[in-house]
Amino acid sequence: MSLAHPFLAGSTLPCSILAASLTLAACDSGGSTPDSGLRPDAQTQDGAGPDAQSLDGAQPDAVANDGAAADAVGLDGAAVDARPRPDTGPRPDGAVALTRTYTVATLAVPAPSGGRAAGFNLDGRVDSGDMDGSCVGSTADFISVTDASEVGVDNGLGPQVTTFGTLLAADCPGATAATCLSAIAQATIDDGSFSLVLEVSDIDSFDDDAFVVVTPTINGVTAAAIDAEIVGGRLSLSIAELLIPLAVELRIRDTRLSATISDTALSGGAIGGALRLDELVEAIEAAMPGTGTIARSLLRGAADLEPSSVPTTCDAISTGMLFTATAGAVTTTAL
Repeated sequence: MSLAHPFLAGSTLPCSILAASLTLAACDSGGSTPDSGLRPDAQTQDGAGPDAQSLDGAQPDAVANDGAAADAVGLDGAAVDARPRPDTGPRPDGAVALTRTYTVATLAVPAPSGGRAAGFNLDGRVDSGDMDGSCVGSTADFISVTDASEVGVDNGLGPQVTTFGTLLAADCPGATAATCLSAIAQATIDDGSFSLVLEVSDIDSFDDDAFVVVTPTINGVTAAAIDAEIVGGRLSLSIAELLIPLAVELRIRDTRLSATISDTALSGGAIGGALRLDELVEAIEAAMPGTGTIARSLLRGAADLEPSSVPTTCDAISTGMLFTATAGAVTTTAL
């Protein structure tokens, strides 16, 4: 397995576990059309319908945060039950709405350090590692490495980053055990095996804007538009499912993405979400028959979301990573 194509060569179990650490996923789209990597029509972890449109343009059983029908654009570019922009007051004569297109340039899977980690508070709790005896509270949470105000960050795979880096040291020459996974993740960007482009439109302000629209393109396939917001200079959005093709089919659920936005870049970006153990093990088994049982045994200890009927057992693993993106062409629209 070479650094240039870390997930496309080799078929060892550590590679599959590494892919889980990266929380990058691929999924069959159910037809000949390539999967865009996004499934906004799926249910979120708490059972609530997401604020998004399905890839095929069908209206999901979901509403926007304000109760109105979700704004969306189908893959063919046609508007689907578009939600009008909320009235934010009069705009100055000649004001324009901006559109920026950001291409992810760096991708990292950092190990937690000093009580801080990549990701988000996915379960609404702040756990010290010994709360209530459940799997959800059995692992100490972190403070966000990109936003010190966010506590209770869930990143169950984070403490395993150095271990995986040790196992895969041969695939990242020059990197340390703690930075090996980040080197492999960056290689997927550099060699083009993974690409993520975010078009952010209807921008009134890079400081605070209650309504912007993000249209993601993953590996060249454009998905439905997603309502998002900018608060305190940070763009935030949610995706019910994020799938990105690597060696095994992995699926990040309840995905959150946040980054500091400017007219030239997205910086301090974070991605976090949940990876269901059954789905992960099934994907590993499908890619490498006979390894599923071992994979389940290794990954069970990292599961910290979606507790099962047995409170000491969780069915999903939290994860987090970091990214930056650079802006391309500038587009303006008269308001």
